[in-house]
Amino acid sequence: MRALKSCRNFACLLLCLLLSACASSPTANFYTLSAVSPTDQLCQPESKELRIKTELLHFPEVLEQPQIATRPQPNRIDYAEFHRWAGSLENNFQQSLGENLEQFCRKVQVVPEFWPSTPGPDFQLSLDVVRFDGKLGDKVTLSVNWALKKTADSSSVERHSEIIEPVTDTGYAGLIAAQSRAVAKLAEEILQVLLAGS
Repeated sequence: MRALKSCRNFACLLLCLLLSACASSPTANFYTLSAVSPTDQLCQPESKELRIKTELLHFPEVLEQPQIATRPQPNRIDYAEFHRWAGSLENNFQQSLGENLEQFCRKVQVVPEFWPSTPGPDFQLSLDVVRFDGKLGDKVTLSVNWALKKTADSSSVERHSEIIEPVTDTGYAGLIAAQSRAVAKLAEEILQVLLAGS
């Protein structure tokens, strides 16, 4: 009887320890990119309205994980188990870029990939993202090859953007904020070419 009581006490102690461990486990934090609110419009009020369709041709495989990837060393990638993207970073990147394009120039409309209406888009933007990561407390690097094709005459321009954005604090929120600013700067570079060729 005494042995049975000791087993019960041990089982209760083990259960308490397990519950205590579960209660103290860190909770996951989820993040998204956000569009930057511009202080000035890049296009003039008299500018004509432009429709642009974006196509993401390539996105780095190392960023396909839900965990946020950082690059503490040039040849090393770390994944944060408790700091994750709220959804697909690839989709979030494309959505954030579109929002920035529209906010920096209210004359621009980013249309869906399958645009059923006529007339069709005035420009086709194709993107090949080479790198989009950073180091906590240091900087974010966004490296993109992109091409802008004018639908009317099929003329196109190709560019490479290498954007380095400093991270203002040591946490993941600061890293994501820097990535958001990098996407906004990419949108500015694209708009400058777009508006010059429209």
